[in-house]
Amino acid sequence: MPGDGYDDEPATAGQWLPHPARVVGVKPPMRVPRWLARLPAGEVAVIKMTGECGFSKAKAERKLGRRPRHVSWRQGFKEELA
Repeated sequence: MPGDGYDDEPATAGQWLPHPARVVGVKPPMRVPRWLARLPAGEVAVIKMTGECGFSKAKAERKLGRRPRHVSWRQGFKEELA
């Protein structure tokens, strides 16, 4: 729910990583199969990049005493890179 203190659009790295490329009009990063990514990056990195979604904005607000500049990652990339 917008404004509830959490990322309004949580996403895995595979979902958000191509977005900045689209915003600036370049080709998105190449996708590789998980088994191939495990070779140089390792199992933990692959799990982090493919399985975990967003972070809570509430923690930043509570711990740092400040609010993120943008409501969502999509909005942030669009406004900062455009």
